[in-house]
Amino acid sequence: MENRVEFYRMSKTSNPKILNRITEQILKAGFSGNIKVYDLGLDDEASMSLIVEGTYENEDCCVAVGYGMNRQNLAIRKKWFRHAP
Repeated sequence: MENRVEFYRMSKTSNPKILNRITEQILKAGFSGNIKVYDLGLDDEASMSLIVEGTYENEDCCVAVGYGMNRQNLAIRKKWFRHAP
């Protein structure tokens, strides 16, 4: 399956270079499939708070992550399973 990353409500940046780096980090962390990234808007100058929805560790789930702007890396904060519709 091809990996596809979509960004929603990215309030802090629409800079393609930063979005590409976030995509690279998400895939490196082990996410796969159709991935949705939501910006929570709880940011400061040095970081962004994101929710990543997709397949992680072979499970469909949501993961809260922090993205450090200076270090350009992701930090996994919390994982939970998606609720059934």
